[in-house]
Amino acid sequence: MTEMPVLGERIKLMRQRRNMTQGDLASGLCTASMISQIETGKARPSYHILLQIAQRLEVPVEFLIESSEANLEYVCTYRAAQMLIAGRDYTEGMLLLKQLLNTPRGQQDGVQLMCELIPCYLQVGQVANAIRLVEQLAREAESSEEHGLMALVCQHRGTIQFMALRYDNAIYQWERGLEFLRRVEGVDRYFYAGLLFRIAQAHAKLGQMQKSLAYCARTAPYFEHARTLTDQARMCLSLSKSFRQSSDHRQSITFGQRAGHLHNVLQHRARHERNRVQQALLIESTGRGQETRQTLATAVQQLQGMGFLEAAGLAALELAKLHLQASDVEAAEHACVQAQRWIPTPHTVRAKLQTLLGRVEVKRHRHSEGKRRIQQVVDTHYAQQRVFEWEEALSELAWVYADEEDFRHACQLLLSARTYSRNLISERGMCL
Repeated sequence: MTEMPVLGERIKLMRQRRNMTQGDLASGLCTASMISQIETGKARPSYHILLQIAQRLEVPVEFLIESSEANLEYVCTYRAAQMLIAGRDYTEGMLLLKQLLNTPRGQQDGVQLMCELIPCYLQVGQVANAIRLVEQLAREAESSEEHGLMALVCQHRGTIQFMALRYDNAIYQWERGLEFLRRVEGVDRYFYAGLLFRIAQAHAKLGQMQKSLAYCARTAPYFEHARTLTDQARMCLSLSKSFRQSSDHRQSITFGQRAGHLHNVLQHRARHERNRVQQALLIESTGRGQETRQTLATAVQQLQGMGFLEAAGLAALELAKLHLQASDVEAAEHACVQAQRWIPTPHTVRAKLQTLLGRVEVKRHRHSEGKRRIQQVVDTHYAQQRVFEWEEALSELAWVYADEEDFRHACQLLLSARTYSRNLISERGMCL
């Protein structure tokens, strides 16, 4: 969310602080020359490369992409949009992104905002709006001669054609995307492989199985070093199915066995990480909060990397609670966003996540939004007659009022919770 020179300057500053060379930062990711171009503002990194750079520099990606002179309202609105989209609330997320586009700073950050808006439009079926933005993005890419951005335009065009069942046109657009990516130094290998796989899918839809297999075979080498074992397992399974359809049973069995082996490895590793989460929570009960947070953060990263997103989301939720207890609001919000993205809807812990998001808003002195979120949880539990959960959520709301020094209202809420729960429990034949 910032101009390229600022992004490059921050990457260079953090790299030098950690005594890293451009080669160290680029190792296994891209070329040192590509890092040099990013630092001087001559190249725009893909999101995958930017994310890896942030991890290696041990800083949040937001630190690299947010302007130091950013208007607070703009930054908060953008974060809110990201959280909504991560939670699959595309309609509300789109409204906020469109608001940002109409601001002076939004005009500067237009390309990034459009890149985030297009998938939202496609998700909600507003194809005409998506097409309009794609063409606007294409004009921007042509004027700046950014081949990576032009490849992204071709990917979106192909997706739109694929959704319209015009598979030949989709193949044409994705092939063009590959041509543009070949001109990019330090290309995102997963973006390239993804286009190859999309083309394979389109050929399969047309019944052209030999061509589909050929593209799958071209895709496979990119996933030999895939970032997750899940990627490799899925690719092997896809290849197994494709070879079976073409009656090449020997290859089908080979790739099927590989997929099964990778699945077993994943299950063992996932079990280990779940045990790590339980161990971390036990450590926290002994008062070693910092150690607990580090252990949980590692577990979240490992589970997400293996593709166990629900388990990663649950671990991120526990991590967010601990960050909030330690008054690390930035880290708590980041963990909440991860949990919101990975925990499916509906889920039993969604209410706890909503309450936690409300507490984060309160910590940021946005009391109205925080109270609104927690009140939604209170109302939901009340409607479902979930007494203990309702009382717990109402207690959280009382703390918000206490934080505002409205102690009278806070006490009234706590007393009403106590009275209601005791009466209801008494009606059910229990006595406290």
